[in-house]
Amino acid sequence: EFEHEFLPYYYAHMYEYTVLREGVIEVLEQLKGRYRLGILSNGDSFSQHAKIAKTGIEGYFDAVMVSNDCGIDKPDVRIFHMMCEQLGVKEKECVMIGDVFSSDVLGAVSSGMTPIWIRRDLDRPCHFYRGYCIQSPKEILKILEEIEKEVTA
Repeated sequence: EFEHEFLPYYYAHMYEYTVLREGVIEVLEQLKGRYRLGILSNGDSFSQHAKIAKTGIEGYFDAVMVSNDCGIDKPDVRIFHMMCEQLGVKEKECVMIGDVFSSDVLGAVSSGMTPIWIRRDLDRPCHFYRGYCIQSPKEILKILEEIEKEVTA
């Protein structure tokens, strides 16, 4: 009973509470035009697109893909490949930045991308993960510089 009442409300209104993390706009300003940028989001079409619209970030991105629009959820590699195709880049050239380890990081690794994990819960153990980890959006810029140095070396 609760589920039937709550879920429709949740999906219809959750976007209203969406806020950007501190520093996101500043980082997007520096990335836009320098890289091809995409949003790859799991979820229902209405709420995901509404969250993107509410934050006003869509103009920074070259492609936006919501799993419900194409019928494939992360970590399925097909959705990662579809995003690369939309962006006109190869998977090995892509960096996937995400906060859900099971869908974002594992999906990126499986599809041949470099993951950057936004690790929110510092208490959660992750000693087996040796990839890039951040807490702040501004750390993305330093990591991208590192990756570029490795590629050109």
